[in-house]
Amino acid sequence: MNKINLPKFNYPIEKKSYLPAINALLLSVVPWYLSSHFSSEIFSKHLSIQILFFLATFMVNFLTIDRLTNKTNLRLMAPLAIIPILTFIILLFSENTYVALLGLLSFVPFLTTFLPFEQKNGVGLLTFSLSVGTLAPLAFFYIRNGFVTSILLKMGLLLSLMIIVILFAIFIKTSFKFAIFALALTLIIMIFAFILLKSWTALIYPILAVFSWFIPKLHLPRNFTLLVLIALIGLASFFITIN
Repeated sequence: MNKINLPKFNYPIEKKSYLPAINALLLSVVPWYLSSHFSSEIFSKHLSIQILFFLATFMVNFLTIDRLTNKTNLRLMAPLAIIPILTFIILLFSENTYVALLGLLSFVPFLTTFLPFEQKNGVGLLTFSLSVGTLAPLAFFYIRNGFVTSILLKMGLLLSLMIIVILFAIFIKTSFKFAIFALALTLIIMIFAFILLKSWTALIYPILAVFSWFIPKLHLPRNFTLLVLIALIGLASFFITIN
């Protein structure tokens, strides 16, 4: 009797893949939390669509973070990219057009990680920050309420600006020129926060920015560096919502 030779897979998922998943989960909670603060009813409406969109958002974040850190073999990662795409297509044909379009826009940062930006992926940084800080919160809010509010849009833009500053060193190799840009952006954020929040919490954002500048200089493993930076993003979203 002939033996059946089973195919061998030479691309095992190592333990280092767990941390990007944890980072992606924490990062996916941020827009959900921000949108929940402005919603009176969180779980009472369209819960299944919320869960579906959360899972798709998690997958996009996971793929992006993995490309920025582990760069797992594409033979393993390509099938995972199909999941959020199919999710957004399902939403597109289930009368959730705006949610699907916002979701598809959130897929752009992952695509930019394949382009030869040579550690100066400003496009990826901008789209990733807008995706996590503004587009995803608006989508979650729209799923629950059927409309969006200007105050959530403003808060989302503030969070997106903070994400740009916090993740700057992850997407762009720092230099003196870019350090000046980050400093100027931090000052703009503080002024914008004072105008928007009218609270002492506006002083928190430059402090978080300073921490985010020094953490990459500790030369920790890249995934651990991202974990700390994502924690700072979570703190930024928390201080936005306590006003």
